[in-house]
Amino acid sequence: MGQTITEAERTKIYDDLADLMIDAVERDDLPFKEMKQSCTYILETLDTIKTEEELLEFLRTLGEKWKTYAIELVRYEGQKKEVQDQAKIQEIQSKLANFLHA
Repeated sequence: MGQTITEAERTKIYDDLADLMIDAVERDDLPFKEMKQSCTYILETLDTIKTEEELLEFLRTLGEKWKTYAIELVRYEGQKKEVQDQAKIQEIQSKLANFLHA
């Protein structure tokens, strides 16, 4: 089983998707009918997601159905990669500090 997503992550995804929807509606890129369908899909699905793998699949499917939301998968994966990179940097810095003080 994969890593569990937090409520903070879920809330961030909701906020990001709402921003994308609003921007698309303002640009007339998302017709009202499509907006309504996508909102229903998001609301019915996102709260049922428990793991990161499920979230990635949801974002992938959402982006395939409505191109307006496709960027969210890229954004989410980029943020996860950034966190991993920061952890690696801290690990390397700690090893270097230990090496220099040994």
